[in-house]
Amino acid sequence: MCINGYGTNKDTLAVHLLASMKRLFIAFGLSIATAIPLGLLSGCFPLFSSAVSPIVEFYRPIPPLVYYTLLVLWLGITENSKITLLYLAGFAPIYVVCCASVRKVNPDHIRASKMLGATDMQTFFNVVLPATLPDIFTGVCTAIGVEYTTLVA
Repeated sequence: MCINGYGTNKDTLAVHLLASMKRLFIAFGLSIATAIPLGLLSGCFPLFSSAVSPIVEFYRPIPPLVYYTLLVLWLGITENSKITLLYLAGFAPIYVVCCASVRKVNPDHIRASKMLGATDMQTFFNVVLPATLPDIFTGVCTAIGVEYTTLVA
């Protein structure tokens, strides 16, 4: 039994586990930091959505391990390709949920805030964002599951 690790470099399981968790959390943080703002913008502005959504909808149904080969060719077998794979796996669920949740905000609430004199920014932060948060959290939970499944695979 080998207690000092395995493979040629004799790293322990904890070292490999920490490296994998580091990749997962970096990719998850990047997914949240980019997908939520882009999804909210796409939900609010149809012109912006027409520029971003086709790209996301193109790669979303493809299993992440399928495009890993392309990532290795483009980025090499480094941390960058592994983090990018996890990032792409988690980006799509968050983005899609954010777009959909903005579109289902009750228009009467938006009109009421406008009628009461709220600016577009105030309407967004006081009406749209609070109404979308439950769906955003659902998308974030789904994304971490998809990223973890991709990491294990």
